[in-house]
Amino acid sequence: DFFINKILINRFFILHFFLSLMIIFLIFIHLNLLHMIKSSNPLGLKNKFDLIYLNPYSLIKDMIMLIMMLMMFLNLNFFFPFILNNFDNFNEMSYFNTP
Repeated sequence: DFFINKILINRFFILHFFLSLMIIFLIFIHLNLLHMIKSSNPLGLKNKFDLIYLNPYSLIKDMIMLIMMLMMFLNLNFFFPFILNNFDNFNEMSYFNTP
């Protein structure tokens, strides 16, 4: 017989936690590789002096955007925590009236 116990739930939690960290790490690596020199060169320039170094500028721009999105999320989460919640959750419970 198969049943769900505390050990299985803990393992799923650990898997869920590490998968999210791995995805964040892979996104960071992807952004870093995406903005390296000659990652996308529509002009076909081969000369080193004609190229624009995008790595520090684009990486900083992406990090600033990530910080801004995080600040917006935290602002929404801390100052307006119930804005996306269902208002039926705030009604007083009644044994005679079911939703």
